[in-house]
Amino acid sequence: MNWLSDAVLSDARESLGRAMGKAAAFRQAGAFIVVDTSGTPVCAVRMDGAPAGALPLVRAKAFATAVNGEPSAQFASRMAKFHAGIFSTYQRVLRDNPFPGAGGVPLRRNGVVTGAIATGLGIGPFNKLPSVDPTSFLIDGVPGNLEDIVISYAVGGSYSPQHGDDLTRWIESYGEAPIAGSRGSGLDEVPPAGSQPVLDKATRLSDIVLEHAHAQGLPIAVAVVDRFGDPIRIDRMSGCPPMAVDVAVQTAAAAVNFQMPSDEIVETFPQEGQLARLLSTVPFRLLAMPGAAPLREAGSITAAVGVAGCSPQIGQRLANEAISALKE
Repeated sequence: MNWLSDAVLSDARESLGRAMGKAAAFRQAGAFIVVDTSGTPVCAVRMDGAPAGALPLVRAKAFATAVNGEPSAQFASRMAKFHAGIFSTYQRVLRDNPFPGAGGVPLRRNGVVTGAIATGLGIGPFNKLPSVDPTSFLIDGVPGNLEDIVISYAVGGSYSPQHGDDLTRWIESYGEAPIAGSRGSGLDEVPPAGSQPVLDKATRLSDIVLEHAHAQGLPIAVAVVDRFGDPIRIDRMSGCPPMAVDVAVQTAAAAVNFQMPSDEIVETFPQEGQLARLLSTVPFRLLAMPGAAPLREAGSITAAVGVAGCSPQIGQRLANEAISALKE
């Protein structure tokens, strides 16, 4: 596709594809994200079967990693040394919520931090899983853990542990050190993740929007949410304003919750203050403006796509076109 000329987004997608492939090799499902140096998402995915809370958590972890320019485990270690007021100050001062947990690493090019990648909530520091060969956790005979293996594999580097003493954890799990001579396959190449029906559909929707936007010279962000309004996939093109990610997510969530294209919401609630009161009753953020369209299948809303970074009207058109093209 032509939009793949956007090298930043393309590289982020490649890294997350590797992360999903390695997670699937361990028969696990998780959420993964790449952010830029501001902590704003470039690309994010939630595999089928991963908990809905995974993406918000890994975003907060990646944000802390990127803006501090250090592995999230290092940030977590520093925060653990201080009283709670220090971390609460971080939360107040920084523009987004940081999460002090291991699992995020800076991305570097020519020694300079260019962003961060993270996972968590579903992909933990495990070294023993049902029906998984223990040698899958070994790297050249040395124990590793799932979370650090997946992230190390995703960035294509050597194993970089963040979760403490892997050997001690291994002995606690298996009762003894690894058998001498067991090389292991922790960082061996694996095929891409197999069929992910929900994520695959979200990816197709996002691809359609990106292709159409690229053809028109529009740097946009696109978000696809599930039937509950939780993000499944986020993609942001180079040159797209940072706020576009959250605008796309929140308009898509509105399309799901109001069960209609987001440009119709205001017209549906014409009484003064009616829509504002309605939005204030729910515990999550919805944005009632043009830019998102729901996907209806077999009579039910199963997802929605939101587009931002361009005018709301153009975003609505791109969202509508993606829904129509998917159904063809």
